[in-house]
Amino acid sequence: MKISTIIFATGLTLSTLHGADSAFELRLVVDRATNGAVEMNHKDMKLWVEGAAAFTCNDIKQAGALYTPEWEVTIKFTDEAAKRFGDYSKTHVGSQLAILSRGKIVSAPVLRQAITGGAVNITGLTQAAARDMAAAIKAELKKTSAK
Repeated sequence: MKISTIIFATGLTLSTLHGADSAFELRLVVDRATNGAVEMNHKDMKLWVEGAAAFTCNDIKQAGALYTPEWEVTIKFTDEAAKRFGDYSKTHVGSQLAILSRGKIVSAPVLRQAITGGAVNITGLTQAAARDMAAAIKAELKKTSAK
């Protein structure tokens, strides 16, 4: 499924904040008044996002960048994360989500429907952004598997 029109999320419980060096985070866009919300820039607008990530590299088993009339990052979740991802997406249809790489929002689409297949594609990225994000996720996955 294409993330530019359909987005994903995961986690019935929130992970801890991973910080600006994390290769991948997914956070819910929230109302400014929400406790713990953090203001972030995306293109020429300001968004308020949850302070803690709902989904991180810890939930990914594979990632890559490819061109399929546009550049995208493909992500496959761990079995456990795929289940949480599907459940979370069912309860957040209609919500806007922020996809972060290295502390910056790279995409902020609206969840149009539940996504239960365990994999997603993040589209609408430049070649450099797609390759950088995929490489950063892979590097973070290598660090995690080496521990």
